[in-house]
Amino acid sequence: MKGYQLEVHGKAVSAARTVFLRLFSDIRAHAQGVLQGSQDDDVHDYRVSIRRTRSAMKLFKPILNHEQRQYFKEGFRSVARSTNHLRDLEVFLENRPVYLKALSREDRENIEPLFYYLEQEQVEEFKQLIIMLQQPGYHSFLEEWDAFLRSDDETIARDGQAVQVRLIPFADESVRTLFDRVQTLRSEVEQSEDYELMHQLRIECKQLRYALEFFHDLNPDRFPVVIKMLKKVQDHLGDLNDLVNHERITQDVIREWRGMDAKTDESCSACSALLAYLKTRQKELTDQFPDVFHAFTEKMNSVAEDDLTAQSIN
Repeated sequence: MKGYQLEVHGKAVSAARTVFLRLFSDIRAHAQGVLQGSQDDDVHDYRVSIRRTRSAMKLFKPILNHEQRQYFKEGFRSVARSTNHLRDLEVFLENRPVYLKALSREDRENIEPLFYYLEQEQVEEFKQLIIMLQQPGYHSFLEEWDAFLRSDDETIARDGQAVQVRLIPFADESVRTLFDRVQTLRSEVEQSEDYELMHQLRIECKQLRYALEFFHDLNPDRFPVVIKMLKKVQDHLGDLNDLVNHERITQDVIREWRGMDAKTDESCSACSALLAYLKTRQKELTDQFPDVFHAFTEKMNSVAEDDLTAQSIN
């Protein structure tokens, strides 16, 4: 795994700048790919770069200038929202073969209008993303972000004390706090199996994974192993989240189509069969989750027994 080439014995604010500049470079590169017509990898990678940037803002919140951070946080949140539905549609359509296989022959035929409808919606969402990337306001926002990142430490940091915070203790405390939060949510999930809690756990797992990736250079021998196992947890929860989103999309289509004519009623019936499959898969993934999470917990606990950043000190 490639790190962010942080100055491990340096200041936390310098590390924040390094992480943000790297992500900003990725944002611009993938946005250019989208504008050139790439509707696959570049859209996904653009989303990930925005998501990582927002995660880094949360991670470095204790040392960042509050007003500036709040401004850019809202800006990147708005950008992220412009890609959310497009992503949901892409994943839904990628799962088309799996979903068709789960249906009867009659339902497979009758559900085809659903996939055609989603394909058309995907095209429109992509067009809207292109429009957003060409807006003057979007470019002005990125110019402001670039200027902020290239300003001095005193401008970026919350105050004079934050400027002096060292990276190693900051990273150690941040990762431990995130891991504790994940453990707490995991216990709550196992007690209730509430989807909203699982959704929050997925977000916290993602935040922890990104933190470990940002701080990779502080413990390059042990962090990648934890990241690999955490990704399995994140993928499991992500698959569950996708199923819930696809259930919502399908329900919306049923509400829009039901009662229009006999043909759409047949499609709605097939959509209902798909809903039943989605519910079954949600239950299966929920039941499997404790075993998936246990393997990650054991590995993370072994790392957390010592200083998380011990490798960088030696």
